[in-house]
Amino acid sequence: MNDPLTPRDLFLPFGILLVILLLGTLVPPLGVVGGIFVPVPLILIYLRYGKQVGLVSIGLVFVAVLMMMGMKQAVLFVTEYAVVAAILGETVRLGFPFQRSVLFAALGSVLLSAAMILVVSAGQDKPLTQLFEEEFRKGADQYIQSLEGADGKAENKKMLEEMADRVVHMFALSFPALLAIGSLFATALNYLAVRWLWLRYYRLGGLFENADLTQLMIPDNWVWFFIIGTGCAVLGDGYLQALGLNLFIVLGGLYFLQGLAISLHILKEKNIPKFFWYLAFLLIFTQPLLIGLVGGLGLFDIWVDFRKIRTEPPEEEPDEEDDDFGPL
Repeated sequence: MNDPLTPRDLFLPFGILLVILLLGTLVPPLGVVGGIFVPVPLILIYLRYGKQVGLVSIGLVFVAVLMMMGMKQAVLFVTEYAVVAAILGETVRLGFPFQRSVLFAALGSVLLSAAMILVVSAGQDKPLTQLFEEEFRKGADQYIQSLEGADGKAENKKMLEEMADRVVHMFALSFPALLAIGSLFATALNYLAVRWLWLRYYRLGGLFENADLTQLMIPDNWVWFFIIGTGCAVLGDGYLQALGLNLFIVLGGLYFLQGLAISLHILKEKNIPKFFWYLAFLLIFTQPLLIGLVGGLGLFDIWVDFRKIRTEPPEEEPDEEDDDFGPL
């Protein structure tokens, strides 16, 4: 871009990165949430200074993480943040719509993460599901031990252990879907954050100007995969149950995103004040019942078409005068 650089251009991305690092150091719980947005300053640099500078900045952060935190954290940075920053930056620069940019970036992160997991587990003599179950079991055991001090009754401990066994098994079976949905939501949040910052502070190159988030729509025929997945998860066993559970979680997450797009459309159409927007989305993300309702809204949009975006305008018959004399 040929637009002249300003102090804001230079310091905004680095200021965001500094705030994220400080949150992680001073307030670890907030640091976990802030860590989701690590790609944001890298994407801003990518869009503002171009592909070469963007890729170099991602490489420099990788080297810094490697030197300060070690190889394990550096690999996590690549699989969770670097690939998202690079793919989102490039797809936005090329003018891809919201859902394609998010899908490609999330898919890249998931595939790279899956490859890393396969490499790490290659030397193990256990199936992946068992390895996942063992890792989840460690966390569950720590949680149960932390509760023993508060209530050490044997029957309560036994009930918790039985419940933990079922939950851990379900988490292990659905780990691929959890990885995919986690990556999808994190990527979508980064896209939205970059879009908000870009339209507020830059507005260069026409990026994001035509990104209408209310038009997000899942293909209608995907509902059959959701129905089949639900049936397999409830009635199936073994690999069939695992496949159904993963389909149910992935498509349920996609319909939840579609429900959010419908909710945003309704808020915009009714001219609801922005304060109530923030309140509505805060309640949605903190109330399990509302999460289910929004997901149902996205699912039933297939039949109801709340936004009327599936309705095709009727074809106009040609006018006889136009046939004789051409358009006036």
